[in-house]
Amino acid sequence: MSEYNHEEYQLYPEGATIRPAFPEDFQQARSEAFERANFECEVKREDCWVQAPIAHQIESRYGYDAYHDPEITQTSDNLVICCMNCHNWIHKNPEEAISLGFLSDN
Repeated sequence: MSEYNHEEYQLYPEGATIRPAFPEDFQQARSEAFERANFECEVKREDCWVQAPIAHQIESRYGYDAYHDPEITQTSDNLVICCMNCHNWIHKNPEEAISLGFLSDN
C-alpha cells in the first residue's frame, strides 16, 4: 500500500491561499469557549446530548474567495459549544438558528 500524498489532491482553486485548518489563535479560542461552556452544550434543544464535542462557528472562518476576518471569526465569542444533535439542528434550521444567535446571516 502506498503512502497518502496530499499534494496529489487539489481541494482549492490553484493560487488560493490555504491556511491551516486550526491556526494557533483559533485553537486558543476553542479552548476558551469549551472552558466557558464547561464542555456542555450551549444550544440545549430537546434532544440535546448535554456533553458537547463541537465548537460551532457562528460566523464562518471561510469565505468564497478568502478567509473572513480572523479578528471576528477566530475568537471564543464566535463559537457556540454544542452536541452533535444540536449542531445538526443549527444547520437544518438556519433561519431559527440565526434568530437565536447560533448562525450569522452574513
